[in-house]
Amino acid sequence: MINPVGRVAQLIGLIQKVTHPAVPLFIISLIFLAGYSKFGFHVNWVIVNLTGGASLSLGLYLGKLMGDRQVSYLAIATIFLIIWASFRWVLGDLVASLTSFLWLMTFLQASALHKQLSGSKGYALAVASLYVLGATLTLHSFLMNGGWERIRSLPNVPEEGAFGMFLIFITYPSLAWNLLKYRGEISGKPVILFTSFFVATSLLMLLHGFRSDALLIMLSSVILLIAQNKRKYALTLTLVALAIFVLIDVIRGGVKLSVVERIPFRLATTYEYSSEVVDAFWGAAPKIPLWIYSVPMHPTQVIGRALFLKDYGITTSLFCGFFVVNGIPSLVTLSILVGIFSYNSYSKFVSGENPLPYSLIWPLLVTRAEIGMNQLDLVLIAAAASFNSLGLGRINPGTRSTLFKWVKG
Repeated sequence: MINPVGRVAQLIGLIQKVTHPAVPLFIISLIFLAGYSKFGFHVNWVIVNLTGGASLSLGLYLGKLMGDRQVSYLAIATIFLIIWASFRWVLGDLVASLTSFLWLMTFLQASALHKQLSGSKGYALAVASLYVLGATLTLHSFLMNGGWERIRSLPNVPEEGAFGMFLIFITYPSLAWNLLKYRGEISGKPVILFTSFFVATSLLMLLHGFRSDALLIMLSSVILLIAQNKRKYALTLTLVALAIFVLIDVIRGGVKLSVVERIPFRLATTYEYSSEVVDAFWGAAPKIPLWIYSVPMHPTQVIGRALFLKDYGITTSLFCGFFVVNGIPSLVTLSILVGIFSYNSYSKFVSGENPLPYSLIWPLLVTRAEIGMNQLDLVLIAAAASFNSLGLGRINPGTRSTLFKWVKG
């Protein structure tokens, strides 16, 4: 008979592997296997992804070695540089520097205010207000732009809707965490309150027609549930996320492929398209980020229209997207930075010290492994790591999860 403690320890080990920040390496391996079996071997693609994988692994190792204060300084510098690079093409070096400095000062001021108010009723009200604002902007954008089919055909996601979904995503973990811990007078168990909030938020994020937006909420919920020791519920959400992924494919394209074939087909086409992207930029990578040519357009939209003459975005995968920015130097640099920031937040999640920042980072790692990152994703990852390493937004000691105590024992 299997020892129950041993079974729990095995489950904990599996959870740690699934939620580890190295998860993009697993997803990219699946992309390669699915693509190679259908389209053959692309040397340049393999070189780029091996380089990116090694750089991400190095970043994870450095994140394990670096102290919180070092990570915070690096994160703040990264935020400044990304904002500067995003505006300099449009505004020039001087104005871009002033703009990025103002953004950075705003971020640091917000961080200080967050530290003072964290845990208070005023802070909870501010977070809830931002969520409501985000939901209002998202719904208004959906209604004003004629529904998700028309929105998907636009070269840009409407700025109003994009900003609204951004506000929803960054406020969701804090609100959802408090619902899971709720012990008040409202009828219903915490899980019921959480489920209702989760469903409503996922539907809001689906309004613009991009399933990856809803997947962000689902994957964020998985991290929060794991931190609350609700493992079966977390597994259920994971299966729901996969089902929605397939269902939206069916709605868009009809029943042309079986359920079993859909995910491998998506991964294989990502491999083929991203291989063509790498070949197109091999030896001729732009001297300034591709993002800058098209602010605020997502780079996948640029590539889909300019390179493949499609009326929709083309996913680049994580490392190929980094390569397009400025060749091998940007691939290595960005991969290392993502690794450092991700591991710092992951360590706080594993220890039970604070799961909230990692509930923002892990969904980005999972979804962007196939889609590719933009500059806002990188800023968000750096900002989450900065909040972690500066000791901001700590949850109360009484709410710490004991999920991983078996590992330490």
